[in-house]
Amino acid sequence: MGVVKLSTAGILDYSKTSNFLSGNAPVSFGAFDLLETQTLASSAASVTFTGLDSYSDYKHLQIRMITASDTGTVVYSKLNGSASGYYIHYLTGNGSNVSSNSFSSTYAWIGHADTLTNAFGASIVDLLDFASTNKTTTIRSLTGRKGSGSNINLNSNLWNSTAAITSMEIYPNSGNFLAGSRISLYGVK
Repeated sequence: MGVVKLSTAGILDYSKTSNFLSGNAPVSFGAFDLLETQTLASSAASVTFTGLDSYSDYKHLQIRMITASDTGTVVYSKLNGSASGYYIHYLTGNGSNVSSNSFSSTYAWIGHADTLTNAFGASIVDLLDFASTNKTTTIRSLTGRKGSGSNINLNSNLWNSTAAITSMEIYPNSGNFLAGSRISLYGVK
C-alpha cells in the first residue's frame, strides 16, 4: 500500500479531530480553564484558595504546582480547614525501588517540594466532583522531585466528608514555600 496524504478533505468532521491518531473519531475534551494562579514573591508558610464554591460551573478542579521549600519535601493539603478524616494510598518509585503504603491522616498528601537550590517539585492534583454533597471527596495526584530522595509518586486521597469543597490550604510538611513557587487552579467541565 502506498503513502496516502492526510488532508482535511479526508476527515469527516475536522473541527472535532484533535490529532492524527484520532482518525475520523470525534473528540470532545470539554472546558479546561485557568481560574487562579499564585506565584510567591517571597517565602510563605502556605497558599490557600478560598471561595471554591463560586466555581460550581465546573465538575472538577485541578491544581498544577511547582514548589520549592526551605526544609520540607512533601506538600500537604487541608480541605475546608479540616484536620481529620483523610486516608492516603500511594505508590512511589525512585528509579531502583518501588513501594506503596496506605494510612489515615490529618491532611491530604498531594505533592512534593524540592529543597535543592533552583530546583522545584512538580505536581498535578485533581479534586474530583469537588462540589458534590452526595459522596466523599477523592483527590488524586501525580508528583515528583529531583532533589535528595528523588522520586515520583502516584497518590490517592479520600477525605471522608460529603461537604462541598469551599477552600483548600496547601503547605509543605515543614518550613516554608520559597519565592518562585507557583500554584495554579484550573476548572474542568
